[in-house]
Amino acid sequence: MPHRVILFLVIAAAIISSAQLISVVLSTSPYTASQSVLWEFYVSAFISSSCILGMIIHGIRVRFNKVHLLSNLLTSLRQAALITTVILLSLFFNTLSILKLWDMIPLVLAAVLIEFFFQAEKRPHAHLEYEE
Repeated sequence: MPHRVILFLVIAAAIISSAQLISVVLSTSPYTASQSVLWEFYVSAFISSSCILGMIIHGIRVRFNKVHLLSNLLTSLRQAALITTVILLSLFFNTLSILKLWDMIPLVLAAVLIEFFFQAEKRPHAHLEYEE
């Protein structure tokens, strides 16, 4: 798909999920809400935050690199999804009253290691030649 089509789909997903998130926040009480409403909140918050943060990161990359590449957009969306996952998992653990600083450190380290994995170059191992 072209760059503009994917960017349009990301913007549309951000608008729809943001509207859903606002609807859930304004119409329900977290103390009396059912579990399905809470899952709806977390899913819409994830999609909305990932899309908005991904567009912000992509905008910063385009501003400084002056290149509109599809790989930049997909990388920005991946990084935004990792950041959003850490934030929402921390929020979820906080609602369960089990969030401590020591629980947050492995979440952040896992996100950083996952990003390092994707940023690593995919090169074949060097073949060593032995001279006899």
